[in-house]
Amino acid sequence: MGSGSPEIFSEITSPPDQNGKAAPSRLVSVFGWARKGFWAVLDQGLFAGSNFLASVLLARWLEPASYGAFSVAFSIFLLLGTLHTALWTEPMLVYGSGKFREAFLGYQRVLIGYHWRFGVFAGVAFALASAGSWAGGQREMALSLLGLAFAAPMVLYLWLVRRGAYALLEPRVAVYGGAFYLALYLGAAWVLLKVGLLNEATALLSMAAAAFLAAEVVRFRPRVGSTHPVEPGQVRSLHWNYSRWALLAGGLSWVPGNIYYLALPAFHGLEAAAQLKALMNLLMPILHFNGALAQRPSTWDGAGSGNGWSWALYQNQPGSFPGLYLGVLCTPIGIRRGFNALALWGEVPSSLGLASLA
Repeated sequence: MGSGSPEIFSEITSPPDQNGKAAPSRLVSVFGWARKGFWAVLDQGLFAGSNFLASVLLARWLEPASYGAFSVAFSIFLLLGTLHTALWTEPMLVYGSGKFREAFLGYQRVLIGYHWRFGVFAGVAFALASAGSWAGGQREMALSLLGLAFAAPMVLYLWLVRRGAYALLEPRVAVYGGAFYLALYLGAAWVLLKVGLLNEATALLSMAAAAFLAAEVVRFRPRVGSTHPVEPGQVRSLHWNYSRWALLAGGLSWVPGNIYYLALPAFHGLEAAAQLKALMNLLMPILHFNGALAQRPSTWDGAGSGNGWSWALYQNQPGSFPGLYLGVLCTPIGIRRGFNALALWGEVPSSLGLASLA
């Protein structure tokens, strides 16, 4: 073993007790955090898998203009999601696992109240935008925005309660919700396809229904902390102090990956946005894998885990999977297989302009 081995083992075992035997508490703690890490990565895999499969399947099932409108609406939703995450979800990971852990249910109730006020406002705004698009003759965008008026509040609700499981250090509960969401969303989309009702609006409506039901599964699984009322003013003050800079950072982080979906339709039509979305689907596994790893320091360090060894492993291995994935994808065979994978059980739709690459 290297020279660092004694230090490593001294970190995961406790000092000997009065009988001279080493207490295994630190070693048990290591395995406990490893188990939680496994559930966190599995949850992120389910979350990423549902979005990835839905995007790929919708690219095949919808007309190019409809898929382009869906892509534009989803990019707008992601901007809304960055604001929602900065205001409520991200601070909850810190305060929910610390200051309000003993009164988490009361704290969560306050956050859910703020969420629904935000969601109603967003839903009304999207409904008005849908009416304006319809009046302007933009049928595809009108349908997408109408679906988003229902989907945005429900999906953001799922995001909020799903991360609540992380604040309570129970990522396994989030896995249950993720699996339920995946089954419901893809199942509903498949049924709509078979009955001839699948379009950009119904795809988002099925997302809304699946998200709400999955959120209820997650919300009522963990019963940690008391229902003691939490002062909304205190929560508002703490969250605003935390999130005022996160809002700016979140908005700026949205721009590089999403601004093109808004710009392309203005110059080249919704089909161009569909082409870009179909290509970007290939990068989704990388982004969500890194997201799964990034959740450990933000959530579990907020709970005071103190496991510096696991954070060191994360820092030393941040690019192993993405590097391997990109290495395979950038080979000629990887490019061909990747574009063929966009259509799963068939060839790439020629209307997306990718057939020559496959």
